[in-house]
Amino acid sequence: MSLFNVHIIDVGQGDSILLEGPDGDTILIDSGPEHYNGEPVIDYLDEHNISYLDHFVSTHYDADHIGGHTAIIEHLGHDRVEEIHGPNMSGVSIDESNASEVLIDYKEYLKKHEIVPNTLQSGSDELSADNIAIDILNPSPEIDSGSKNENSIVMQCTYGEQSVLLAGDIKTERETELARKHHDSLSSTDVLKASHHGSKYGTSAELLMTCDPEIVCFSHGNAHSKHPHDTTLSRTNLHDTDAVSTAVHGSTTFALDGKEMIAVEHERDIQTYDTADVTALIHAIRENGREQFDPASGVDPADLPEDVPTWATEASIVGTTETVGKETAHTNDPEKEVAATASLTETELLESAQKYAEANDMPVTDVLQSLRQTAIAKGMSTPSAEQNGTVGEEGHKVLEGIRSASVEDEEAMSASEGLNNRPDDDDDGPSLSP
Repeated sequence: MSLFNVHIIDVGQGDSILLEGPDGDTILIDSGPEHYNGEPVIDYLDEHNISYLDHFVSTHYDADHIGGHTAIIEHLGHDRVEEIHGPNMSGVSIDESNASEVLIDYKEYLKKHEIVPNTLQSGSDELSADNIAIDILNPSPEIDSGSKNENSIVMQCTYGEQSVLLAGDIKTERETELARKHHDSLSSTDVLKASHHGSKYGTSAELLMTCDPEIVCFSHGNAHSKHPHDTTLSRTNLHDTDAVSTAVHGSTTFALDGKEMIAVEHERDIQTYDTADVTALIHAIRENGREQFDPASGVDPADLPEDVPTWATEASIVGTTETVGKETAHTNDPEKEVAATASLTETELLESAQKYAEANDMPVTDVLQSLRQTAIAKGMSTPSAEQNGTVGEEGHKVLEGIRSASVEDEEAMSASEGLNNRPDDDDDGPSLSP
């Protein structure tokens, strides 16, 4: 069987992804943080007998994404890396005096060996692999943001009827643009690599609704307090999507057959992908450290810090004494939530959504958006049925209630939190385009 293998390599607080096409093409995307100097990636490549890269991609030039670039090229030999790529950063404000040491070293290495990276942007076709369609969705040729994260490379890789979305470090605003511009193609997403390690400013409700992935993968370190953020995990949980965490599961491989199979393999003995279970495990590891905590043994409530979301403390794995399988009961079932809304008045619907949001430590906007999407998906309404007047009175109440509240909440949140001018509280530090 020919498989498309997507390897999410555990590099701690950073990103590194290896793509293996069914015909043997290899693409390495990012190389993790500088303090590892590429060692986890080099070891992983050696273990999988990868001695040649067709493509080596930098999604952007933050140190947690290019920390191992020079060491990896040196290890393989620069003649064993066919093509090197980076994003279009022409519109990004650069402070050369504040560049990271690892980036300076990488620039000097490329100059020494007369290597000029290809520039990738939306619509680029320089990145290719046999039988894999690779679409570069970001950055756009018309750079309209000074943020290096917003201009990081986002790519969709499609094999047969399946696809994987690698979301770089973009945030909500850019996600929304991509979700609307590429709605049809993104709707076939099976695996989503969460943007910016699970930052609360990414993996938005709109992106989740558009992609409707089977699995969301978070690449992050054991002790980072903001990645993945509980708000993002709550959105994932509400969407009833499975989750994989490199801090919990270790390096993880998704094997796609191009039809409907997704085989998941990972280095640690954790057999649950339920988002509530994974969230509880993430918090337990943060609180206790990996050395003092064995995730495979379940989670003792005493191992959890006080700020864990309520829905995660009620996860199946909390209080168990053995590993929980994938078929664990979800604490929050969106289908039940939607079914309950079918008989609610508009006021009751909004009150119910507000209570759910408060109980699950998440914005009411996300609850309303997810309820609307789930309602449509479960047959309460379809756009065409709604237009034809066949939804029914209660269906209209549910949908109109969700729409009106979403608009009101979005306006209120924008005024109070500054949605279009958020501080980047999880910035990865200075960078410079080579």
